[in-house]
Amino acid sequence: MLRNLFCILMITAVLISAVPSRAAIMIDRVVAVVNDDVVTMSDLQKEVATRAQETLESLHGKELEAARKRVNREILNLLVERHLQLDLAKKRGISVSDEEVTSAIEDIKKKNGFDDAALAKALEAKGMTLDDYRQNLRDEITVNKLVYREVKSRITVTDSEISEYYNTHKDSFSSDPTVTVKHVL
Repeated sequence: MLRNLFCILMITAVLISAVPSRAAIMIDRVVAVVNDDVVTMSDLQKEVATRAQETLESLHGKELEAARKRVNREILNLLVERHLQLDLAKKRGISVSDEEVTSAIEDIKKKNGFDDAALAKALEAKGMTLDDYRQNLRDEITVNKLVYREVKSRITVTDSEISEYYNTHKDSFSSDPTVTVKHVL
């Protein structure tokens, strides 16, 4: 009896696994692996929608397909670079506090004359939430800190180097005098 039950279960398992599942739906897929992290198709599509939607909307047919492939490739490269930069920043112990992000948002609102509602409306028009925006700003500030620490802090230009450059390139710093007439009576 036990042997028959086992045979029936095995046959059922084989039959079930052999039938293709019509309910299988691809929810997301990996488009790049960066160290221990992945970039998914939904990440890529979200960035394309945020960064290049206006460009793609004006194109049609073959031109649209070529532009879409080019934009997807460029944005995927940007996402991979961003992941690599953030990974290096993490290894270097670079972090960004919530206060820094909030301060950056307040600066952006001030420069653009936005209040909270106007910012939310602008983000919605770009297909972003405030949380998405905060994370993007955090990542951007982190990368800026990394670049400053790894590159800019090591660059020193002396006054003599500036003078030497100016003296060897004087022609590019001078122009003929010009006169502009705006209104003649």
